[in-house]
Amino acid sequence: MICTEDRDVFERQVAGWAPRLRDMNTRFMGGMCDADRTAFLEIAIDAAWEHRQEFKPRPGYSFPQYWLRCLKYAATSREKWLVSVGILPGVFEKRWILGRLLGD
Repeated sequence: MICTEDRDVFERQVAGWAPRLRDMNTRFMGGMCDADRTAFLEIAIDAAWEHRQEFKPRPGYSFPQYWLRCLKYAATSREKWLVSVGILPGVFEKRWILGRLLGD
């Protein structure tokens, strides 16, 4: 995995992990509008692509942990993110969440 110099192949490999990473992604991107979600994913994928040589699978460190680092990088790429937050069952409001707190 990630042993490719072709960006399209790399993105397909990452997409293959999507079902296993769904909960992790939702933790960071849940409540974002489509434009912010797309921008967030692009930043995370760019980070994964740029640092792919640093990913060396070993016991206790797998692709989901590497992807979590990329999500944290994407979260901190902006000071704040606008997300919908549930305040009551079925009631949501938009709030600015600090990038460093996104995913917590």
